[in-house]
Amino acid sequence: MKKVLIFVLIYFLICPTPVIFAAITATTAWEVRSGSAATNGGGFDIATAGTNMAIFDNKNAAGCSSCQSASVNISTTDAVTNGTTTITSATANFSSAIVGNVIYVTGGTGSITAAWYQVATFTNSTTIVVDRSTGLTTGTGATMNIGGALDLPTTANSVPVVAGNTIWVKGASYTVANATYANGTVSAPIWWVGFTSTHGDGGKATLVASGSSGQMITSGNYNRWNNWTWDANGATTAAEGCFTAAQGTTADNIECKNYEAATGISGAALGTFTNLYSHDGRSGCTQAVSNPARLSKFVIDTQPCIGIAFTSGSCTNACNLTVENGIIRNGTGATGHGISSTVTSGGVIIERVTIDTMAGDAILCSGADVCVNTVGRNLILSNITGTALNSSTTDYTAAQYTAFGFDYIGFYNNGTNRTRIPAGAHDVTISAQPYIAAGTNYGLNSIGGAQVRGLGWPGTFQGLTSTVDYGDLGAAQAQSVASTRGYAQ
Repeated sequence: MKKVLIFVLIYFLICPTPVIFAAITATTAWEVRSGSAATNGGGFDIATAGTNMAIFDNKNAAGCSSCQSASVNISTTDAVTNGTTTITSATANFSSAIVGNVIYVTGGTGSITAAWYQVATFTNSTTIVVDRSTGLTTGTGATMNIGGALDLPTTANSVPVVAGNTIWVKGASYTVANATYANGTVSAPIWWVGFTSTHGDGGKATLVASGSSGQMITSGNYNRWNNWTWDANGATTAAEGCFTAAQGTTADNIECKNYEAATGISGAALGTFTNLYSHDGRSGCTQAVSNPARLSKFVIDTQPCIGIAFTSGSCTNACNLTVENGIIRNGTGATGHGISSTVTSGGVIIERVTIDTMAGDAILCSGADVCVNTVGRNLILSNITGTALNSSTTDYTAAQYTAFGFDYIGFYNNGTNRTRIPAGAHDVTISAQPYIAAGTNYGLNSIGGAQVRGLGWPGTFQGLTSTVDYGDLGAAQAQSVASTRGYAQ
């Protein structure tokens, strides 16, 4: 026993004492603004009674502009650390308002670990306590930056942010390197949110890729991405895509453009996307979107590749992948199919989708026994050069496929409507152009569009047969008019 104690004593005499890190609090909100500095404080715990000093362009400093204060809680260069969690500064003029703010500490003498620290306690006008030790030995003359936003989302990611944090990014264009983002948890996701002038106003921030290949954003688990334009910068950067999802990823109000990688957005059978606009894929792309767990309310426009691809092996076990309420248009390449699937494990559900003007097929089941795992209803497939519904291998017109998953579909002006796929009992061959203005307004007009109003599935609901649904075929539902079922819509 004595030998063990002697060994432990010698170890701590000759080896550095490990730094014990507490965590930035889960309720911390980070601020990112164009033109701000990578070494500003950048964050504030919104659950504290302090004052948020991060929601400004610049750090607090004497004579500062666009900052929280030029006299109280100012940044200094005379900070003193004592090797624990205490920081003192003769010129800081601390107040209780500093509690909850994140400060950046660097430089000085001693082994100070340059990093962001969160103020846990205000002691007096010259002393504060932070969330963890500032280094291994006492240091003097350190720089301490208080307040001001960070310069880039990738800077916030490297702080690093922790589960539960929100990162507010003010609307501007930010050029960023490819990065893998921090993980949240089921109960404490990480929110990456763009805004224009006020938090929550729905305005977008823009990320522009500086990388030469790969995905600009590889999401962490349980990340929430809201209000973004992702520019893969394909005009000058080859083989770059926008985004790869992870477990529990959601993304809302998203634009992805100029992708030249194989995939613009990879759902990885894990991500849920709503209100997506994907456009201007480049010659290197294979698909605009691949394997979304769910994709709802979307437009995929002008690309030489597949609009949405569901691939075999996208699910480690059987799963259902869903796309609904969206428009795919202007597929310019011969392989520019609207939706392509090779999924044989699990299934694909396609509902309330309009696919228009494709050089390839509208929906292609590629391989044996694929279309039998796909359900497509309430669709309009129009101006398709290839085949509107195409099974490349298995012939589903045989008698054993009497209850097939494709029905309630409107067809207009296609090269071929079906190949090896049986007609649905409720399909409609539309005799005139159905849209108010094809290419810009896919609402249903009063000519061809009137032929598919009120004809959507299911009509009635099991168990509530007096409740009738008067949905239209296609993505855009008509305003209240008389239905062809004879009911007021």
